[in-house]
Amino acid sequence: PNGAINLRNTISVIYPIWNLISFASVPAMKDAKQVADHHLKVKVTPKKVLDEYKDILTGPSTFYVRYMWLLGFPAAVWGSYYLTTVIYWLFWVVGVPQEDFIWFILLTYFCGLTLSVVLNCIFGLLIYGKASKNGREKSLNPLKAGLVGISFNWVLSLVLYWMWFQPIDRDVLKNGGKGNYMLAFTYIMVLAPGAVPMAYWTAAAWQWAIDYDNQSREKQGNKRREATIGALSTTLSVVSSLIGLAIASTLLMGDSPVCDTRLSAPNISKECVNILFWSFLIPNPILFFWIAILAYNFGLKGKKLENLYLKQGQYHVAIERTDSWNTIQAAKQHVDQHVNPMIQSIPVTIPENAFPGVKLAIPLSNGKTIQFVIPDGKKPGDVCQVPLVEAVEM
Repeated sequence: PNGAINLRNTISVIYPIWNLISFASVPAMKDAKQVADHHLKVKVTPKKVLDEYKDILTGPSTFYVRYMWLLGFPAAVWGSYYLTTVIYWLFWVVGVPQEDFIWFILLTYFCGLTLSVVLNCIFGLLIYGKASKNGREKSLNPLKAGLVGISFNWVLSLVLYWMWFQPIDRDVLKNGGKGNYMLAFTYIMVLAPGAVPMAYWTAAAWQWAIDYDNQSREKQGNKRREATIGALSTTLSVVSSLIGLAIASTLLMGDSPVCDTRLSAPNISKECVNILFWSFLIPNPILFFWIAILAYNFGLKGKKLENLYLKQGQYHVAIERTDSWNTIQAAKQHVDQHVNPMIQSIPVTIPENAFPGVKLAIPLSNGKTIQFVIPDGKKPGDVCQVPLVEAVEM
């Protein structure tokens, strides 16, 4: 029961520090408001949760939500199996000794974090995070780059895995030899860039699926169902994790397990080593193929996706004068101009703490900005009609 206690203590310290980084996402979310009854003229509070679940699981408006569940479920099962067995794969297949494992974890963590920051700056800020000058609906879709990336990873992962991770000979381990953890580290770093575009597309596709649900139910009010959909997604995630864990447990548990964790690496059976080797090789190309086929056939693209963008702003609520609020206002203004190009002015709500004589600037999705001075007699909450002819290039 006290085996590898130092290793387990080290991991227990690393994991909390790792997870603390996720709190950096809080500032980006702080401007959002939860839609409530007082924001709208219709009731949005769910009354019959089971009916809501049934509608999400069977209704036409959530078809793309269920599609994304189908796309991600096999990968979630594999991810659970991977997390349960990867440490044994490193020890028994690659032959990494326990004293080198901590260096592998630290190197992978810090280099992976640095690479993640760089890739997110490149793909997020410079490529996919930029709105097109022709409107938000013309923004770049990560799907094509994602398909290219996972296709590249599909080939490269097979070649590198077969070259680098053939099971180390038991006699080598018994004579004091060991595997090279730098190969596993390099393998992860090489494949990471190719996975980023598909990760961006997956995150975006989830939001498109939810927005499609909202817009398909327009006559029922502006109620958004992220929380309910999130609850069902969490349930599905738990189920997939349990399946992956159950598969791994067939190897590791029992009176005479195939992979006996009580044994040292040199004494692990050849059967166990072979099962781990092939179980880390075969699923990857299958998953790549599954994700590529389903992502390519995802229905929200082209004109359908453009129309989704054009209507998206009217389903969001945000704190006024924040970045979120400016984005939504720009989307609403672009919708008005797109639907009726003869519109000569747009309504602008006077923000809090503003007063007559203050000059405001409202960004538009076409790259221009409307500037106007709050007239006398207007107070926060009042609505002014601002001529579009006052829009200027910024």
